[in-house]
Amino acid sequence: MTTRPLLSWRLSWLNGFELWLELNYENTHYPISEAEPREALQFLIEEHGLKQTDLPEIDRQGVVSEILAGKRAINAREAKALSERFHVSLAVFI
Repeated sequence: MTTRPLLSWRLSWLNGFELWLELNYENTHYPISEAEPREALQFLIEEHGLKQTDLPEIDRQGVVSEILAGKRAINAREAKALSERFHVSLAVFI
């Protein structure tokens, strides 16, 4: 009767270890770098099927173009509004 909890614990430990091995391998061989705020914005625009003109959180379409081209940074007000719109962390745009 005492082998059942031990077997369950071993299986749980092995599953956790296997997951750790997979994540360690992926992080070592296929690292994912952090995206720049403008890259994250570009991704979210594409994922949501939006156009630059569909972002009233940013004053004008020209400003959106400047941000996406890397000529201008996203300011605090825009970052807050975009994080609320796309339901992502504010840190994505900072």
